[in-house]
Amino acid sequence: MQKGYGDRGQVAIAFTYRRNGVLVSCKYRDINKRFWQEKDTKKVFYGLDDIKGADEIIIVEGEMDKLAMEEAGFRNCVSVPDGAPPSVSPKELPPNQEDTKYQYLWNCKEYLDKVSRIILATDGDPPGQALAEELARRLGRERCWRVKWPKKNTDEHFKDANEVLMFSGPLALRDIIENAELYPIRGLFHFSDYFPEIDAYYNRTLGYEFGASTGWTALNEIYNVMPGELTLVTGVPNSGKSEWIDALLCNLNESVGWKFALCSMENNVRQHARKLLEKHMKKPFFDARYGESAERMSAEELEEGKQWLSDTFYLIRCEDDALPNIKWVLDLARAAVLRHGVRGLVIDPYNELDHQRPPNMTETEYVSQMLTLIKRFAQHHACHVWLVAHPRQLQNWTGQPPNLYDISGSAHFVNKCDNGIVIHRNRNPNAGPIDQVQVLVRKVRNKVVGTIGDAFLSYNSLVLEGDLKVETMTVEVKVEETKVAEVVVVPQEEPEKVVVVEEKKNDVNGDVEVKEVDAADNDGPKTVQKSSSYKEESNFLSDLKEFERKALSEMKLKLEEAILGNSLFKKEGAKKKEKEVEKPVEEEKEKEKKTKEGQESGEQEGEKKEDVKPEGDNEKEKTVLECEEEKTQVVIEEKSEEIDRDISIWGVPLFPSKGSEGTDVVLLKFLRARDFKVNDALEMLKKTLQWRKESNIDSLLDEEIGVDLSSAFYMNGIDREGHPVCYNIYGVFENEELYAKAFGDEEKRKQFLRWRFQLMEKGIQKLDLRPGGVASLLQISDLKNSPSPSKKELRTAMSKAVTLLQDNYPEFVAKNIFINVPFWYYAFNALLSPFLAQRTKSKFVVVRPAKTTETLLKYVQAEEIPVQYGGFKRENDFEFSSEDGEVSELLIKAGSTETIEIPAAEVGATLLWDLTVVGWEVNYKEEFVQSDEASYTIIIQKSKKMSSNEEPTRNTFRNNEPGKVVLTIQNWSSKKKRVLYRYKTKKNASY
Repeated sequence: MQKGYGDRGQVAIAFTYRRNGVLVSCKYRDINKRFWQEKDTKKVFYGLDDIKGADEIIIVEGEMDKLAMEEAGFRNCVSVPDGAPPSVSPKELPPNQEDTKYQYLWNCKEYLDKVSRIILATDGDPPGQALAEELARRLGRERCWRVKWPKKNTDEHFKDANEVLMFSGPLALRDIIENAELYPIRGLFHFSDYFPEIDAYYNRTLGYEFGASTGWTALNEIYNVMPGELTLVTGVPNSGKSEWIDALLCNLNESVGWKFALCSMENNVRQHARKLLEKHMKKPFFDARYGESAERMSAEELEEGKQWLSDTFYLIRCEDDALPNIKWVLDLARAAVLRHGVRGLVIDPYNELDHQRPPNMTETEYVSQMLTLIKRFAQHHACHVWLVAHPRQLQNWTGQPPNLYDISGSAHFVNKCDNGIVIHRNRNPNAGPIDQVQVLVRKVRNKVVGTIGDAFLSYNSLVLEGDLKVETMTVEVKVEETKVAEVVVVPQEEPEKVVVVEEKKNDVNGDVEVKEVDAADNDGPKTVQKSSSYKEESNFLSDLKEFERKALSEMKLKLEEAILGNSLFKKEGAKKKEKEVEKPVEEEKEKEKKTKEGQESGEQEGEKKEDVKPEGDNEKEKTVLECEEEKTQVVIEEKSEEIDRDISIWGVPLFPSKGSEGTDVVLLKFLRARDFKVNDALEMLKKTLQWRKESNIDSLLDEEIGVDLSSAFYMNGIDREGHPVCYNIYGVFENEELYAKAFGDEEKRKQFLRWRFQLMEKGIQKLDLRPGGVASLLQISDLKNSPSPSKKELRTAMSKAVTLLQDNYPEFVAKNIFINVPFWYYAFNALLSPFLAQRTKSKFVVVRPAKTTETLLKYVQAEEIPVQYGGFKRENDFEFSSEDGEVSELLIKAGSTETIEIPAAEVGATLLWDLTVVGWEVNYKEEFVQSDEASYTIIIQKSKKMSSNEEPTRNTFRNNEPGKVVLTIQNWSSKKKRVLYRYKTKKNASY
């Protein structure tokens, strides 16, 4: 479109901006590339209607580039209306309504929200690249791709799409767009980005692939020093922690020439220099006490040693009265790395640093963040850090070495360090040599450089001599093997074949290999595969790890304090006073209230403080009392709160002093859900109790809920470990009437949630919340024919249900098996994933339709699996009972035929059998063969080709002659087939 303007009849091109076909703006360009727009028009993309409903779009910088894209065949392209900024703004993104420069993005938000892939084809100059970055910041880098314009000649690159079209044609432009690359996201990488480093690691050209030698042969077997790692060192006072580290640094300097930064708050400089010099020179600094028997270092040697000190060590010290914190230490260490090339940092000890933290931060959270900072420093600068941390005060200590979990503060010290070492020196002559230093390596993350074990070094006042006297090492390596399968014995009178399930180790998700063995080789009965890879974690105290026991004890203590302090539930708002109390009284009451709240907060953090009143408190109390007495017309009702020692959840008392067996089991569920972080677990429990109270969950079992969803969600049977099984059948919601009943409006979705929580409560009623009892459920979710997650009502309800179940029913699901999974599930799972804890996601088993029966059999016995899933369980079926024996199993090799014989010696009896072949694809027939060889064979079921989707077959036969029923399975496929079957004989008396 053209428009005339000016006195001389000049012509400009008009670019019309339309939305849903309606003209909303117009932009003009003349021959001199001057642009202008109509005033007071709404900013939108040029070509907006071209991307309506598009899943993939292209954004360019100008209208001419948009037209060039159309020439190359890309209609799904839009242009920004205002050009590019000169540079990327350093400021945080403003709120949408204040983002005036890019308001066109928010005006077109409904178009952009549906797009999964956005190609940014902005100009190649700096402003164009700045525009791409600003767009990516707002649209989300994860769904952006970028175009890199190729070279135009030896000196220049193409600037934009229009230039490529003019010089190279539409095919070249199309090729450039189709080869757009992922927009880079800072901090997100491909493994391929690190292939050169991996190759160098493999070829051992990086250096220190196996770590640097400690200088002691005995210790090198279990510990070496790797750049970029964190070593935690602990031990009781005077055990030699600092002496050992000093000796280690001297050895490293001598062998590999490393330099070190020392932050040693417990040593003054001259004393620390003396210790280091003695270890380096192998001579005493003085000739008194320990040095009387050796020659003292000379003045010349001292000068030599001082030069060595200056070249090797850099001191991080705070010379004033201020307490240094960890950030201050790491900032100086970073300077030492960059300026002086140090390779190691010693922080000795951690306890001497300033550890003030925000009021709302727990010590556990603080320690976690502090260790993260240290590890990032170590990794980024390839600097090894030794962190010395003292253990807490040991009660009734008898001289044995402490362990890493004795460190005061948090279990994160152990969890986050790369190496954990306990230094211990024997002080008891009756327990062994007193000149030995035990180096107890209790954690090694990198198995290439070490392993768990003990080394013993001889000690004298000048040096630790690992090779001169003692070279004894005890290495304790515990290899934990995960069992994948167990064997369940099925009695058989005359087995012809035996199936042995061979266990695979270290492959909990792998298939279990089943081997066929002749009966002559093994006279045992047939066996059925069983998966034990999801057994519940033990709730017996004796089976818990030490840090788990400590966390449980701490949580019980804090829970009891919370119950006695009536702080489990949120306090209700204070009642309005009948009359306003005069100002002096109000002020004193407010101060008392704040003091009380501060004390309660301190108790919740586990910090016990003595209740000491300031000297002036008595006078203040008198003033308050006098004021209250004078104002007798003011009535303030204070109700004393009753302590509820009978509080319970799922029928289990929570008050620890009651000594209920189930209390530990319930508390361990919350602790495991929060990785044994006591404060987090207690907060989760409090929120659960509050939610149950507000939602009236305890009365839910007796509640009549308006909607009946028993066809969609129900409990049915148990699995191999005794877990009750909960089935979730989403395919029933394909029925529009039921879908509307469940999700039609907000009120119905609330009813759906209550129905789902009621089912969960009913399932928990079937559990045994005691140590050793079955304390969780197995969930099986069938997604066959289920509505897609594009239905907003279903997606909203399920997301909320998942969140509430995860937050308020921790560790009540042993496994969550999704069967008949369609392809759209993976996209839906990506939507739910942010709402799921990693521990929850680790329990998911996702199964495509072809593997449904095979997978379910790993977890559930065939007689407990419904027939529609390939098992033998039928509704209202009482034909088989536990007395009839378990299911037998047979493997059929590819291209072979096997038979199953059911004896019928008694005339007039009725034979009943169930049979299934996992995956079928076989020929199957049933016959009755009489014992009299001269008699004929009766065909019960003629040979039939069974397709893969066949359900298990059941049949009966009443014999009038003695003989046997023969079931023949011909496996014409190229794979082994697994047959499951059972049978029973009904005698005449049963009729």
